[in-house]
Amino acid sequence: MGTKTTTGGKSDKTSKKASAERRLDVAKATIQELRTTVKRLEKAVAKLEGRAADLAEKAASAKKARKAAVSRAEKAEKTARRSSKSSKKSPAVVEPEAVVETEIEPTVETGPATDVPDETWNVVRLRAAARAQGVTGASRMRKDDLLAALLR
Repeated sequence: MGTKTTTGGKSDKTSKKASAERRLDVAKATIQELRTTVKRLEKAVAKLEGRAADLAEKAASAKKARKAAVSRAEKAEKTARRSSKSSKKSPAVVEPEAVVETEIEPTVETGPATDVPDETWNVVRLRAAARAQGVTGASRMRKDDLLAALLR
């Protein structure tokens, strides 16, 4: 029972060794593929974590903005309530007849009754006269230039 043939035993050992080497090569290739997949997944996770951090910042900012908007709305509502209470006590409506038209005094000195510009006229009056006569560039002119342009 315990006798083996030497020729059959060697080929058996060789085929088992070749089979083991093939399985080892397949296992090594699988390990390499898995390592590549792990690296790819780690990059994807890092990218998603970055996006999550950005979204968390945006959410915090939006929450602050919402809180500020609610506060402003509450303040406006409170002010509106106060003003509606005060308007009930004393009406703020002014009747058109109550408005009195007042005549506004001219700020430009009229000087003597002469309409011919001279050295006594101030720059404001000279520019007004220049505008009335259609002198271009009067707003940039000095007093003597305005006077010369008006006397032409």
